[in-house]
Formats: sequence, structure tokens, C-alpha cells
Amino acid sequence: MAEVRSPDWVVAQADGWVAPKGLTPDGRVLAGQGRRVLGFLLDLAIWTVPQMLVFGALFAAVITLPSDEGEVSGGAILTFVLLYLLAFAIGIMRLAVEAELVFRGGQTWGMRALRLRAVDGRNGGQLSRGRSWGRAAFAVWISAQLLGFGYWWAFFDDRRRTLHDLVCNVVVIDERQA
Repeated sequence: MAEVRSPDWVVAQADGWVAPKGLTPDGRVLAGQGRRVLGFLLDLAIWTVPQMLVFGALFAAVITLPSDEGEVSGGAILTFVLLYLLAFAIGIMRLAVEAELVFRGGQTWGMRALRLRAVDGRNGGQLSRGRSWGRAAFAVWISAQLLGFGYWWAFFDDRRRTLHDLVCNVVVIDERQA
């Protein structure tokens, strides 16, 4: 006899996902879009402060580049290059820290504050280091581009996944309701 499912179920034959909407196959609650956005904003705030300080210094360096004679001094160019490299390094550090946090515990700092956890979309387990890094890199370099389209994806996906979650087969659960 065929199993009957209501339209409130998510069935993805490709990866074996069968669960009521809003739940994982093992019954855990998927994180809502609002909480995910808030977690993202918390992470963004943590990393924005140092980046804005560096970009402010970069701006100050740029407006002081020309000297009185109209030529740029070597020290000014070096200052600009070093500040640019520092801004780049902060971005790489963010990528590394968030990838390792998700690998080790399934949570960035913002996710931890809201009790959200990224888990393997196939079995609900911990992500591998490679998938954690892939997810973080995709989030930073693809999902965040084009007005954050990759993040908006969660509002249209049955499993509330962002584009980087979808690519890396990850779901985010809400541990408050476990």
C-alpha cells in the first residue's frame, strides 16, 4: 500500500529527505528564517567593527596620499597597501574562524547566541572540515554577493536552506525546541 503524505511534508527523493515541513527526518526543528537572519546579523556586527576601523584608516590614507607637490610619497603608498592587506586579512580570518567554529561545534558566534546549529543535511551529524570550509567560503564569496541573493534563498527553500547550505547539503536546526 502506498504511503499517503499531506502537502505539509517535504519529500526529496534525491537525498532521501522525508519529513513534515519545518522538521528534520529525525524530528528536530529547522531554524526559522528570522532567527537565521538575526544570527547572521550578530556575526556581521562582530566582524564589521574591526573591518570598519581598517576601512576608516584606509579612507584616511587615501585622502592624504597626494603630497603638496602633487606626487605620492612611498610611505603613503606603503601605508595604503598595508591597510588594504589588513582588511583582506580580516576577511580571510573571518572565513577561517567561522569555518572552524562550524566544523568543531556546528555554530558561529551568532548561531551560538541564538542556539542554532548547522548539521549534515543527510544524517543530522557533524559537518566535515571540508564541508564546513566549503560552506563558509561559498557564503562569503557567493551567497553574500549580488545583494545577498544566496541568503534570501532560505525564504523560498522547503528546508529553509541558504544557497551555501544547499550546495554543501547542510540544514540549520533550532536547539531551543529540541
